[in-house]
Amino acid sequence: MQKKPSPKAIKTPMPTKKKGLPLFFYTPRLWFKIREKCIEIFLTEITDDAPIFGSLAMDFTEEFNQCFTIYNGEYFDDKLFIISAYGNLNPKFYVANIALEKISSQSALVTKSEGHVLMEVNNRHVRDYFESYGLLSASETFSAMSNIPFLIDYNDGTPMVVKSFVNSTPEGYAFFAGSIPEGKEIYVSKINKTDVLETAKQLIDKAMEENPNATTIIAHSCVVRHIALGTEHYGEMEVLMEKTQGKASLLMSCSGGEYCPTQISDGRATNRFHNATLVACVF
Repeated sequence: MQKKPSPKAIKTPMPTKKKGLPLFFYTPRLWFKIREKCIEIFLTEITDDAPIFGSLAMDFTEEFNQCFTIYNGEYFDDKLFIISAYGNLNPKFYVANIALEKISSQSALVTKSEGHVLMEVNNRHVRDYFESYGLLSASETFSAMSNIPFLIDYNDGTPMVVKSFVNSTPEGYAFFAGSIPEGKEIYVSKINKTDVLETAKQLIDKAMEENPNATTIIAHSCVVRHIALGTEHYGEMEVLMEKTQGKASLLMSCSGGEYCPTQISDGRATNRFHNATLVACVF
């Protein structure tokens, strides 16, 4: 394949869609700091809150700077791609992240943040928040914090969404892989191999039970979950393959961040960007 970065977008007509059908959405690593803006500003406004499902292109090698989107035999580090779905799909969306028993019972309030940067929690510097959980030293590196996901409660009746810590800024603030909005509650949690496999099993069991006639399942699993699996690299994939064998076609990939609705009400999707999460679209 040939890499062809270009400032020009590949323009494809977007005909009128049947309401409720998903847009499959794939972004390159280059869009790291604006990944959620794609939903908040661009896609939500032009698609009338259609379900958005997809992934930030990444594999499990952790060579993040070598991750690209692919189109017609060429690969790019500066283009997102949207696949518009048509037909009688009736898609259902499923999200698996953290086992309930691994989420702290006590929440904290995000009192100062800017995009992906968390500055203050409960009106105190984020370092104090980390120190209260014994995470101050760990917060110096991503690898030490990869098994400590954080959850955001949007306080709107929708499920909590996981955000992963990436690194600390020179000011000692916390940079996350997703936006941390002010005024929302934040929870600390843990994830390990057992949690990954068990939540994956719960997701696929529910998906297959609720959709016995489904023919296709598209799934994306965060690299953080892959890291938690340790040497059992394909453990989560094997869980899904076992449950779908002979029943539905399965397409699954590793992901640097997952786009998936957490709720669809009155034909409008609540689209979220997730970390440390397994998402699935079933139809």
